[in-house]
Amino acid sequence: MKLELLIFFLIFSNIFVWHSVFLTINHKGTEVYFFDVGQGSSSLIKLSNSVDILIDAGRVNDVTYWLERALAPTDKYIDLAILSHPHLDHYGGFIDILRNYEVGVFIYNGEKSDSLAYQELEKELKISETKTIVLKEGDRIKYAGNYLEVLSPSESLRQNKRTSVNDNSLVKLFQNKDGSLLFTGDISLKIFRKILDKYDNLNIDFLKVPHHGSRSGMDENILQRISPSFALISVGQKNPYGHPSKEIIDFLEKLKIRYFRTDQYGSVKLLMENKTMEVFRLK
Repeated sequence: MKLELLIFFLIFSNIFVWHSVFLTINHKGTEVYFFDVGQGSSSLIKLSNSVDILIDAGRVNDVTYWLERALAPTDKYIDLAILSHPHLDHYGGFIDILRNYEVGVFIYNGEKSDSLAYQELEKELKISETKTIVLKEGDRIKYAGNYLEVLSPSESLRQNKRTSVNDNSLVKLFQNKDGSLLFTGDISLKIFRKILDKYDNLNIDFLKVPHHGSRSGMDENILQRISPSFALISVGQKNPYGHPSKEIIDFLEKLKIRYFRTDQYGSVKLLMENKTMEVFRLK
């Protein structure tokens, strides 16, 4: 049975009302930020009614700097914090977030790490008494015409001991009347193909490229099938992995997909409004 989560049900109503009234809204559309956190990943979805959804948080506390620029000075509340998978370059920054912000709900795929850093994250979740929820394929968060649906991992994939940590990433489709975005975590080509075989009419306006632009994450055929107008590669200027792969860049350029790299552009802001998308470079 699919689980549908209402944000206002997950969050204490008095906190949510205070948060909505206190923050002055300066825009009508949805803002999506892709933060430059080096060789890692962190994105923020700001809904027009002041709901903040943080997806991953990079390796260290770089994300805190960018949150201070993206949110109002008085806004110290993150409604939903979502961890795609338990690798340090995706969860490390959450430790600092939990120390400096109030988090309504922490969402993850149920998989943990034995590392000391992950133990520190669990400690901060306990100290802050943050609610935690495990999501999988078919689960959906909906609020005021905005939908965040989990496309992977399936229960069978999660239970398979041979599935890698990367392939168990929470893959999330965000969509509203103004467009759609796909957050892919660090999945491999194999998992991406399985998702498209199951959701064969998946057309995406904006793609967050899997695994920092690794060659193992996708191919030209996948890009042709989902046909995004924009793509974002979250990658550090210095990394030992050769990210992003030249082949991935070649695929994007061949198909004339406008792409952005955090190692070259820095943090990027996407504005979704009136069924259009505009991309801005943050300085």
